[in-house]
Amino acid sequence: MMAPQKRNTENRKLPQYWRYRKGFYWFRTSPENRHLWDNKVEFKLGRTESEAFDSYARRIAISEDCETMRDVLTRYRLEILPTKANSTQKQRAYCLPRLMTAFGDLKPFELTPSMIYKYMDHVKRVKSEKWANTDLECLSHALSCAVRWGTLDRNPAIGQVRKFSTKGRKHKVSNEDLILFAELLPRKWQLYISLKLCTRGRRKGELLRIKLSDCTEDGIEFRNNKNPDDLYLIEWTPQLKSIIHEIESLPPRRIGSAYLFINRHGRPYINEETSETSGFDSMWQRWMKKAKAKGVTHFTENDLRKKAVEGESLQRAQELLRHTTAQTTKKHYSIRDKISTT
Repeated sequence: MMAPQKRNTENRKLPQYWRYRKGFYWFRTSPENRHLWDNKVEFKLGRTESEAFDSYARRIAISEDCETMRDVLTRYRLEILPTKANSTQKQRAYCLPRLMTAFGDLKPFELTPSMIYKYMDHVKRVKSEKWANTDLECLSHALSCAVRWGTLDRNPAIGQVRKFSTKGRKHKVSNEDLILFAELLPRKWQLYISLKLCTRGRRKGELLRIKLSDCTEDGIEFRNNKNPDDLYLIEWTPQLKSIIHEIESLPPRRIGSAYLFINRHGRPYINEETSETSGFDSMWQRWMKKAKAKGVTHFTENDLRKKAVEGESLQRAQELLRHTTAQTTKKHYSIRDKISTT
């Protein structure tokens, strides 16, 4: 009896019985399940990987028996990933093919911490430490799900595999750089910076999602980008009211539940489905390039979150920034920016 043919490198990153051919993803059916696939020996799933997974999920029930890591990662891709934020889905869609290529043929219980470390070293070498850490997050979460599904007794990554340590951004936005940068901006974006500082470091997505209907009698209602269940109110101050009223007065006219920050066509700067902010990001980069030519030290929009909590205690900074743990606040804001820990 002939040994089964090995999958080529490109198809090893895909679920079992899948292959990529002539610009499409295909699924090779078996006699037992062929009735689910229009009685075709090979079924065309779609042109893109996302389209293929959607087509696959609609036609077949997710198997609870995960015999290989490929099965675990496939179930994770179909069952768990769609529940995550769009940005997380997009990020982990890059991780999963690499993880399937590396570990897909293993039995889940065969995966060891040393194997994971070797994998991370490889990803660090060919891509970056950041992607190695991201792949570890994805793998560890999938393994935790496998424990919940009864496939594994324990997650071999938790407590035994550490991420590469990453240095927080050292740059601290000076008052001088912030003023020089803001002076170059159109009034709308000057007010955006004022709003970010006045609301004590709301995230970019949270600010760009503000609608007129979010401005209530008591203040502005926000939804935490990182935790959709976290709804909170920032109460009015005279300065905050003044900023909002001036933004509302800028053209074009806003009515009903319109977004606070809109372009000249009345469209928001954030895509609610994908959370992408490409228009805003291009604007920021364009004006920062002009500011750097005038001597401003480069800083990012996210650096203003640190600026907004300067001088606060660690506990208070954590509360203001809506971090789940003080460890996150301390790593990114306290050590580098000298937030008081008393």
